[in-house]
Amino acid sequence: SRPNQMQVFPNPATDGFMVDLPERFVKSASPSSLEIFNLDGRKVYEERYKRLSSSAIWIKSDLLKAGAYIVKFHQNNDLCTSKVLLK
Repeated sequence: SRPNQMQVFPNPATDGFMVDLPERFVKSASPSSLEIFNLDGRKVYEERYKRLSSSAIWIKSDLLKAGAYIVKFHQNNDLCTSKVLLK
């Protein structure tokens, strides 16, 4: 995997998807947040972490309707984004 890229799989997803973060986010003790936006730019999901214990985060998609979303992960001034399609 590319060290600076966040991976989202399976994609397209049905019952949920895994967000696999670059290792640098786990090594840092800084707080971080994962946000999901619909294509209208509205935030539909947010999770905050005091400290990550793993680079893999499972998102249950039962909170989200079928469609395309932008997944954003922030830590300090560092941001990763990825798209995911829910069926």
